[in-house]
Order: sequence, then C-alpha cells, then structure tokens
Amino acid sequence: MPRVAGSNPVSRSKGYCEQKADEPRLRERTLIAHALQNGGVITPAEASLLLHLSLREAYEYLEQLTRQGFARREEQDGLVCYRLTRQDT
Repeated sequence: MPRVAGSNPVSRSKGYCEQKADEPRLRERTLIAHALQNGGVITPAEASLLLHLSLREAYEYLEQLTRQGFARREEQDGLVCYRLTRQDT
C-alpha cells in the first residue's frame, strides 16, 4: 500500500480501535432512538436492520436487555416486540 505524505498508519489504526470500543454504546443509542420514535417499541427485525446484526443476534441482544431489566418482551397482533422500560434510580 503506497504511503501518502502526512499520513500516519498508527493514528488510523488507533481511530479504528476507538471506534470498536464505542460500538456497543453507539448500538445502544441507535436502538433507543428508534424505539423512542416508535412508542418505546422495537422488533427483532428492526433491531437487525438498524444494528447490522443477524436476526438471531438481534433477538439475543433484545433478550439480554430484557434480562437486565431494560426492556420487556411483548406480543402485539402475533408479532414479538420489545418495549423499553423506565429505569428509576
């Protein structure tokens, strides 16, 4: 790969590492923003598309939020969805 004057491959890779570290936070914010626009509700299919996950991974991610008390699993018209819950501290 040709080196461009003034480029620094180390800083480029550091930026990538920082981006990977921020990925869970960005994923969470993306999911919350979408759910808030939809009455606090999100489906595994929506989460899959938004977060670039397989449907199975999205389902597992939402189930993890449920186990942690951040979401509640519901069924609406035969469709499984997750409603974000309020965390009062």
